[in-house]
Amino acid sequence: MAITVVIDGVSRRFGERTALCEVSATAKPGKLLLVTGRNGSGKSTLLKIAAGLLRPSTGSVVYKDGTDDGAPELFSDRIGFASPELSLYDELSALDNLTFFGGLKGVKGSTSRAEALLKRAGLLDRADDPLSSFSSGMKQRMKFCFSLMNEPDVWILDEPTANLDDAGKGLVYSLIGEMRRKSALIIATNEKEEVRLGDEVIELGR
Repeated sequence: MAITVVIDGVSRRFGERTALCEVSATAKPGKLLLVTGRNGSGKSTLLKIAAGLLRPSTGSVVYKDGTDDGAPELFSDRIGFASPELSLYDELSALDNLTFFGGLKGVKGSTSRAEALLKRAGLLDRADDPLSSFSSGMKQRMKFCFSLMNEPDVWILDEPTANLDDAGKGLVYSLIGEMRRKSALIIATNEKEEVRLGDEVIELGR
């Protein structure tokens, strides 16, 4: 069942520093919520709050699926999240990384799901290679595979095209086009080409 994410008056303070101040927005399937702004304006903080990885100081984030309303952490198995801070295991193979995390999320048929995603990302021929042998761009593609393992109803991406070449960016834009039809998407970026994809754009730090 589709999820709508309602961000209502969210603020976040770290000690005496205010990282976010009363941000409100809505993300739902068919609409891409795009977050932009100068470095240090709170983009990553807002995405972590939307994903339930960080609590707001004030305000709220509510997930609504037509049956239940609740905080993001109650819907954790339906969220996909990828960011520059996400770390996978370098000593494990690409396939083992995905099946391991898929198992933690309770994904049924995690091996076949992982193989399908690796093929989609152009990495199937490297499925048995350790991540330590991957380039930064390949590791970035792996993060997308990881974030899609549970076929999320909410897909949250922080700087999705960092370290990617043109082919990698094309993959990301294709995935965004596919996912926006069925999932709520929240993306943080300063890339002009990506900002133009947003149906609703929040500019932080103005």
